[in-house]
Amino acid sequence: MAHVSPTYPEDAAKTNTEGYVVLQFDITETGATDNITVVKSSPEGVFDKSASSALKQWQYKPRVQNGQALRQTGLLVQLDYKLSSDDAD
Repeated sequence: MAHVSPTYPEDAAKTNTEGYVVLQFDITETGATDNITVVKSSPEGVFDKSASSALKQWQYKPRVQNGQALRQTGLLVQLDYKLSSDDAD
């Protein structure tokens, strides 16, 4: 399984905005992600594009049953957006 980390939106970083996005998606027979939809996000709309863009690049090992690769549907993942607190002096 290969994951690409989402990029932190510049506007959100400037305003110290943190949040999360819950995405629903399918895994195709080749292990690619498909049918990505935002289920819930907070704050709404701030991280949606970044999260969806990252998930599109994820690659999974496809599920195999009886030697046949199967599509998996309706999977959920939550991507959290947290700023590091290393800036405190």
